[in-house]
Formats: sequence, C-alpha cells, structure tokens
Amino acid sequence: FPPNFAQIGQQFTEAFYGTLQTNKEQLVNFYHDQAMLTYEGSQVQGKAGILEKYKSLSFQRIAAAVTNADYQPMENGVLIAVNGQLKVDDSPQALAFCESFLLRNFGGNFAIVNHVFRLSIHNF
Repeated sequence: FPPNFAQIGQQFTEAFYGTLQTNKEQLVNFYHDQAMLTYEGSQVQGKAGILEKYKSLSFQRIAAAVTNADYQPMENGVLIAVNGQLKVDDSPQALAFCESFLLRNFGGNFAIVNHVFRLSIHNF
C-alpha cells in the first residue's frame, strides 16, 4: 500500500478538477491506456473513447467545487471518492455530483484505471 496515499489523492484531486475547469479534453492525460470510464451509466474504455466522451459533453465552461474527498490505500494504488457541486456555462443552478477514481501505480506514475461519475439527482 502506498504510505503517502492521502498526499497522492489530494494532489490528484486538485490537478484533476483544475484541469476540468480549464480544458476538459486534457483530462484524458490522467488515464491509463486501458482505463474505463462510466459516465452517467454510459461506459467507455480506452483513452480514445474517454476523449470522445469528454468532447461530446455539451458545456463550454464548468466550475467544480469539491465538498469532500476520501482516500484509501490499496495494493499498488489509491481509491478516491469525491462529492461536490458543479455549474456549467451560465446556469445559476449548482448540481451535486459524486464520483470515484481508482488510481494505479505504473512505474512511479499514478493513472486512472477506473472512474465512475454520477450527478446526484434524486426523485424522492
């Protein structure tokens, strides 16, 4: 287990959401070549598919605020769970979201191998 898992998780979280807000298509650089992304129930695998998914998202601008992030060590990696809110383009409404990342260590570099994203919309 990586002893500095919390530091790895914090650095990843800051870098990922910073990139999301400046150039969403550059997020593909965080992923392993064979990574899987599940975005609102739709699964894509591999960097090419993930890049196409990010390109297909209709928003031009996004602001994301992380409410909390939890990190757990695992063999050769870090599990990250994030809750937060986001706003897209000129929408005044913030949308709650939750997502999880599984990072693996590849020769000293961590990359996303699994990523699940969901908006937290509830119909009670």
